[in-house]
Amino acid sequence: IGIMLIRHTAKGLAEEWVNVLDKDAKVWDQNAFNDLMRRGRAAAGGDDKLFLGYDGKLKFGILPVSTFASGHTFFVQRMHEKHDADPYVVHATFQFSGTEGKRHRMREAKLWVDDASYYDPTEGLLAFAP
Repeated sequence: IGIMLIRHTAKGLAEEWVNVLDKDAKVWDQNAFNDLMRRGRAAAGGDDKLFLGYDGKLKFGILPVSTFASGHTFFVQRMHEKHDADPYVVHATFQFSGTEGKRHRMREAKLWVDDASYYDPTEGLLAFAP
């Protein structure tokens, strides 16, 4: 789904979200959440990054993508570099190589911690020097 901060006041939303998913295994969790969140959506007033949702019961906000990065905004757009920001978190979003590809992307960005043996395999490593 991505990166979310959910407070205890959203317990009703969380319970309904689980109920929707339990009723139909074909429902995608992200779509179910978005449908519930957007139900009764309205402006929160005064701040364009905030809105009311879930029938006006909850206030939602948009996190800055340079510090709460998706895979695309971090690895492709490199928003953190453009805004000279240190990301608080990076969400490994969909890419075509599945979990292994996500792990590889994180390793390349030095965001993944491996045991020393990963970097010194008994078979050796292939190196390229132009």
